[in-house]
Amino acid sequence: MNLVRPILRPFALLLAIAVCARRGNASTESEGCESIVHLELGKEGIISCALTVQFVAWAGRTEGTDTPQVIVTLDDLIKGGVGYSSGEYDVLPDGSLVVTRAGLHHEGLFDVTARTGDNQLYKGTVEVIIFARPTPTYPVINNGINMQNAVLDSGRKGTITCSMQNVRPAIVLEFATTNPRVNDVITFQNATMMKNNGDGTFDVSVRNNFEVKDRTIEELNLICRVSEDYYRNQLFPDVTMVTLKLPAATAIPIVSGCQEDGRSCLVSVTKDGDISCTARSPDPDVYLSWRVHEGNSKLSLTDNVQRTQYINANNSVGFVVTLKTHYNINSSDSTLLVVTCVLRGIDEEVLSSSGMTYLNYQHEAPRIYIDGCHIPNEHCRLVKPREGNLTCSVNRFNDQNLTLHWRIDSEDVVLRESRPVVSRNDGNTSISLTTSYYVADTAAIPPILISCVLTEQQIPKYTTTALLTFTAPPILTIDGCFSPQNDCKIAKTRVGELSCSVYGLPSSNVNLSWGFGSGSDSITLQSSEEISKKRIDGNYDVSIRTPYNMTDSKVLSLTTRCSVIGEYNMPSYSTVAVITFKDPEDGAGPTECFCPGCEEMPRKGSQDKQIQIATLVAACVACLLGGANMILMKSYDR
Repeated sequence: MNLVRPILRPFALLLAIAVCARRGNASTESEGCESIVHLELGKEGIISCALTVQFVAWAGRTEGTDTPQVIVTLDDLIKGGVGYSSGEYDVLPDGSLVVTRAGLHHEGLFDVTARTGDNQLYKGTVEVIIFARPTPTYPVINNGINMQNAVLDSGRKGTITCSMQNVRPAIVLEFATTNPRVNDVITFQNATMMKNNGDGTFDVSVRNNFEVKDRTIEELNLICRVSEDYYRNQLFPDVTMVTLKLPAATAIPIVSGCQEDGRSCLVSVTKDGDISCTARSPDPDVYLSWRVHEGNSKLSLTDNVQRTQYINANNSVGFVVTLKTHYNINSSDSTLLVVTCVLRGIDEEVLSSSGMTYLNYQHEAPRIYIDGCHIPNEHCRLVKPREGNLTCSVNRFNDQNLTLHWRIDSEDVVLRESRPVVSRNDGNTSISLTTSYYVADTAAIPPILISCVLTEQQIPKYTTTALLTFTAPPILTIDGCFSPQNDCKIAKTRVGELSCSVYGLPSSNVNLSWGFGSGSDSITLQSSEEISKKRIDGNYDVSIRTPYNMTDSKVLSLTTRCSVIGEYNMPSYSTVAVITFKDPEDGAGPTECFCPGCEEMPRKGSQDKQIQIATLVAACVACLLGGANMILMKSYDR
């Protein structure tokens, strides 16, 4: 802590909050904090802000207290507050509040007051919701089937349960059907149960009594999920799929996608995939096969997998035969193909057959993905770091003469050279293009539109676009001074130490370097000490401390620049400050003197602490009596 200002700082803090309260809110659209934040119980979390702050104070609760109070402050990059001292909270340079271990007492409202870089007041309230992820994160079926895709042999009437353990808040589970057409032929009776575990978490479950009234349905697909849209979208998106295998009701083979009435049907298919057929028989010595009708040479069927299963449920005894086959349609145009599923005995006798099944293939344009995103007729919206990789890919198309390339109309983003990777399998072509980039402008830039184009002999055929939003540039300070306008003014002695810090770098593999304007020949720099620290958000804070000596007494001021030089020709971020050198004899400014012994200041808890402080204060008083009117002291956080 700073030894000159320990008594004045709490009063200055209260005065600043009081003055800000009288001024009212003066926030901007570009700066502020989140309004609702979800923190996981027992984990570290962040209430994110985007503020250029001179001063920020957070008010909330600390462990063991019920009354809100000022828990952490940041004043000219100096941290304080009871929450910070206890280690329960921390604060980042952009005003974000760090909760080191979220507990139940953190749930509620937090108030933030800040004075921004343009001397405006920002006041906000953040609602914190504490949640706990269940174990496992998805619903569990029948209190023991621990998988997200459960297959159950079932009668047409029965009971199924779904549960989550150690979850917070006390959410409600529900069963739903994935096929809307079966809603009229199945009935549900849901019963919800909840158990309070006493540690802030809950065990919740739902029991479903169902009945399938349509005898033609042999398979029922259900999902168990969190019923409330808000909690499902924000906290617990995982669902569990349940397939109920119902007793077969007829010996007529049923092709997937067709009704069980023996009539012809139309099934929409993709270029390749799987098609299945199911039949019920009292005899296990049967098999299924496909009959491809004439004029369908563009259809190929491979990898037949057949399974026979004994059933004895709901007074229905027999065998269910299932045939699953992979198909491929060798056509670049839309087409209609016809197949029939045939049930045969061991003597090749045809026992029964399905109606004609028309496979309707509609040719679609290749789907192009940017970083895995493809939205038809819309831009993908991606948030990217200021340096990284972009990937464009297109899979499974027939034309082998196509290639990918980027199109961007901005000079703020530089794409490095790259080549697409092409792979071919079963007559299909896949292309992937991964390109590294960096933002050339050191300031914040607006979103950039980029296109990935699939071309044939440099002629565009298909394209997809993405709107890229880049993270804010790092914050760079000289001796703790930060100014977006590069107008920092710093008073220094002719012999001392300069510091430069950069906050929020995506990589620690950088160098900080000094540069000086006119008069640079008169200043001598010694070796710098560099410190790198990884933050909880994955970014890095890097600092250097450099001793210097200004040898020319005629030089009264010097412009200095601190720059960040990164790898791979990453652009340099820099900040500028004007250093004013003061001499005791020139009368142009206050005399400066250093209290001795600061470098040997013992750490907190040392028995010599009080003696050292008394010696330090006596030296400073003697310095003032000798004619100085300013005392410069180093700040120690010990």
